[in-house]
Amino acid sequence: MSQAKTNYSTIINRGVSLEGEFRIKEGVMLQGYILGSITTEPDTVAHLHIASSGRVKGDINVPELIIDGIVEGDIDCSGDLVLREGARVAGNVRYGRLKIAPGAHLQGQLMPFSEHEGE
Repeated sequence: MSQAKTNYSTIINRGVSLEGEFRIKEGVMLQGYILGSITTEPDTVAHLHIASSGRVKGDINVPELIIDGIVEGDIDCSGDLVLREGARVAGNVRYGRLKIAPGAHLQGQLMPFSEHEGE
């Protein structure tokens, strides 16, 4: 995923708090707070960007993910996972491709997807 990607069909702004199970099918920018799980609709290439003000308390299962904010929960990201400076993750992480910037913090186990997983 290009880090310059800015096609977001949905922006959850600062000050917005949501609770529940969320299924996304396009680009989502999270600047607020979600308590619950985030997954993608089947056969989509949705991407999620958790901004520096964004926070998720729950599990995330998406193919493309950029984190600048805070995640408390497990992450399954079959494609590109980018933890930028200031990112905070507390949970186990499965990834396809991983980039961790200096200053990002991860507390949990890292596990790569196998080449044939998900086929």
